Amino acid sequence: MICWTPAVPLRLFIKLLIISNVVSNTMARWSYDSISPGHTRRAKQSFTTSTALAAELSTSPSTYRFPGTNGQFSKFPPWNTRVNINQQKSLSLQFRTQRENSFLLYLDDGGRGSYIYLSLRNRTIRLRYKFGDTAPAVLTCGSNLNDKRWHSVSVQRVSPSITLTVDGNSVVGVVQITSHSELITGSYTYVGSLPKNYRTQALSLPFAFFDGKFVGSVRQVMINGRFVRTISKQQVQEIPGNQLCSELR
Repeated sequence: MICWTPAVPLRLFIKLLIISNVVSNTMARWSYDSISPGHTRRAKQSFTTSTALAAELSTSPSTYRFPGTNGQFSKFPPWNTRVNINQQKSLSLQFRTQRENSFLLYLDDGGRGSYIYLSLRNRTIRLRYKFGDTAPAVLTCGSNLNDKRWHSVSVQRVSPSITLTVDGNSVVGVVQITSHSELITGSYTYVGSLPKNYRTQALSLPFAFFDGKFVGSVRQVMINGRFVRTISKQQVQEIPGNQLCSELR
């Protein structure tokens, strides 16, 4: 606050008073524009982030525990890998286990000859695949995958190739294009094993039915970049995404 005294010329005092009011109003406006709204924006951003995080946690993909019993399975939606040039299709999941050899994932075209089969073989991931009238092929990737730690595996289809990726390391196979070389799945995607009442005559790779059952956990099952949940399951424990504290390690 400025006070006038006889030692200060009145005209100078009035000028100082005007300048003081202008500065005060400017500072108040800066305070309002730069601080109050900023705090409001930050509060809104914080609230929005917290709300989004809560929503994400509530819809997080489940984890599935497989005990290795006869008849266990988890059935997910089909994966149609038919692709055009430069169109990518993908299937991925994470798993952990102590088993050196076991079933992991299977799907086919309903017994007409095409299939994709992921399994553990000698602590590595083996991808066996066949598309239409092309010859069967095998890709292997990874090592020491039975260490009870989480490992990621994905299969990507970009015509005319197929790529197996395990923990960021990839191997690529080539699929010869013919008039019947695309896999149009007739079955669902099975994880852990196949149902015990599944007809082997309806399988394009009957061997998969008799392979060892998967023992361990599977999570983050994705088809074409989207998380999917099981359609049905037997003898498999499902842990919802918002209850995964024990599965995050």
